[in-house]
Amino acid sequence: MSGEPWEVFKESYNEPLLFLKHQDDKINRVLTALAFLTAAGVALYISAGSSGHGLPQFSNSYVATGDYFFGCFIIGLFFAVSLAIVALDPTSFTPRFVDKPAPPESVLFYGSIASWTKSDWENMTLEVFKTALASSFHKDAHRLSHRAIHKVRRFGQANAFVQFTIVSLALLGVMRLNHVHIENRWAVATTLLIIYTLFPAIDFVYFRGLNFPGVGADYTPPDIAARAALWGKGIVFFVPFFVVSTLGLALAHSNWQPVTYSLFGTVVIRLLALFQWQLMGSHQWVIPIAAAVVLAGGGALWLWGCS
Repeated sequence: MSGEPWEVFKESYNEPLLFLKHQDDKINRVLTALAFLTAAGVALYISAGSSGHGLPQFSNSYVATGDYFFGCFIIGLFFAVSLAIVALDPTSFTPRFVDKPAPPESVLFYGSIASWTKSDWENMTLEVFKTALASSFHKDAHRLSHRAIHKVRRFGQANAFVQFTIVSLALLGVMRLNHVHIENRWAVATTLLIIYTLFPAIDFVYFRGLNFPGVGADYTPPDIAARAALWGKGIVFFVPFFVVSTLGLALAHSNWQPVTYSLFGTVVIRLLALFQWQLMGSHQWVIPIAAAVVLAGGGALWLWGCS
């Protein structure tokens, strides 16, 4: 590494820049996949409506399962695409009138470069430019890291709805199997929903086994009490919702209430798992766990009242 300051600071600038490009590539691939899923979902729904056999209804409602799951599919698409687009370019969705224009500082960011006057930019000497370049690499690396965090968070939220979209499409496809007995279709749909609601807990156990940062055993305090507390938080967070959802499906798998609770509740669990509030420090687990317990308790009361 050269001794020039701008070359030293460039190293910390390049890393978040490369990560941003990598994250944008992943988002673009997901958007492409969603485009194909949209075509598949619309084609499946249209063919189901024109098949002449019709799709089964929920046992306690006149709503056809095809209409219901296609509606869920559209809702999932809306949120998945919306969040992915915001992740791609966050600054396009922020109001520009709330901040006063900042003076030109960076010689890397296009907005700052454009704010320089033509004469000041042309009259900048090489030594002054090197100093400004080093400062720009140093400051912009910090700015890019915040953009990277934003992309990761929004993309995580988009992924929760991508999974919701895929499951809705799969359930629509199951209900489209006209040559399979209705009870067997409901059995398959119930199995898919139970597996879907179990996935968040499986991910927790899986990533802990792989020693992912913040989850794996190597990243938790070595004492037994701290490790037990981590597992206890995971159990309290994931298990109540899964138990309530599974019992609801087992007792009334063809009713719209347990199906709705399992589908949408899993999205809520996925989103709560992404919760981060650095100001709460080591106590930031309180809000998502409390929300998960409320979700499970409220779902149990709702399903019990509808039975």
